[in-house]
Amino acid sequence: MLVKAIAWAFIAGLLILTVVPASSRPPTGVDHNLEHFLAFAAAGLLFACAHRIPLASLLAYAVGFTLVLELLQIPLPTRHARFEDFVVNGLGAGFGAAVIAWLRKVARNKDAGETAPVDGQQS
Repeated sequence: MLVKAIAWAFIAGLLILTVVPASSRPPTGVDHNLEHFLAFAAAGLLFACAHRIPLASLLAYAVGFTLVLELLQIPLPTRHARFEDFVVNGLGAGFGAAVIAWLRKVARNKDAGETAPVDGQQS
């Protein structure tokens, strides 16, 4: 339950940082694209940890969320929607979600391997 709250709070934070004037955002000193990739990768990781849904659904949500964030910036006088941000944000969120999906698969395979007979021998 705590992970869900953290994931949704992080996503709300991304939403807020997307719509506030750029001058109100705290500077990170990190390259623009790397900053976006890392922030959205963290969101993808958190959301995938919080919600056990298929990776394809997580990827669709990531694309939809990043698209909505960019579209929200169109009417804002101090912000601008950029296709490059949409792509980088979507790749970051998708990467984060894919890492969790991969870790879950590794854990499942490890658990299955511990109960399987070694070298086909019966116990």
